[in-house]
Amino acid sequence: MAKTLLIRLIKTPEKLYSDFQTIRNERKIRKGQQPWPYKSLYDVVWVDPASVIGTMYKRDRFPYSYRGRILPGDWDRNIKDVEDSTAFMVLHQRYVEGKEWEEILQNPRLRVGQLDEKQIRKYREKAAMRDAVYQSLKESGWKLSEVKKKSTFLTDELNVNVARDGSFIRNNSGIHRLVMARFLGIDRIPCLIHVVHSEFIGIMKAKASKEEASSHSDLIRSNNNYMAQSPDEHHQN
Repeated sequence: MAKTLLIRLIKTPEKLYSDFQTIRNERKIRKGQQPWPYKSLYDVVWVDPASVIGTMYKRDRFPYSYRGRILPGDWDRNIKDVEDSTAFMVLHQRYVEGKEWEEILQNPRLRVGQLDEKQIRKYREKAAMRDAVYQSLKESGWKLSEVKKKSTFLTDELNVNVARDGSFIRNNSGIHRLVMARFLGIDRIPCLIHVVHSEFIGIMKAKASKEEASSHSDLIRSNNNYMAQSPDEHHQN
């Protein structure tokens, strides 16, 4: 009990700080002070699971307080393919190869740079829950999460970052559901956008400027055509 209370006290400031940063960035986006691919940080975006090209390494993941940031750098290039993740390897054996959990978790391959004893114990404890999630996805499709994680406002959906080319990279949460969705052929899954690469924002701005210029040119062309008409043609129009 005392340990649980201590953990809550330690995590509360982190949660409050994360919420504060999210609210601050949300206000900037809504006021048009910060460009963003969508109208709100709270928007759930439905994407093709295949468009999530990889996952951030644990050491490189952006904390929850980074939600809404636009960042430069090569963080979108140093990623792990989803199929190289431990979750993919474990769940493939369970749901594609049809192996029992104990057979999977006793596999020596998992103990060589993949899972330590603590992680294996966690898989064992959550085995029934994983099976229930897989069965639910298979029978009913994807349902939006109602679980809150390190946020008062945001649910525990798959968090993705937007790379410089517009593709998605998993940041945290939802890796097991993402892998299950691939196995089941589900074509749309919900995500929350976390961090966006600054080069993608540049592409967005350039595209918006080009569309605005094109629209302006069409308006001028339409006005010029109208002015070139005779007075009688104006009257007829």
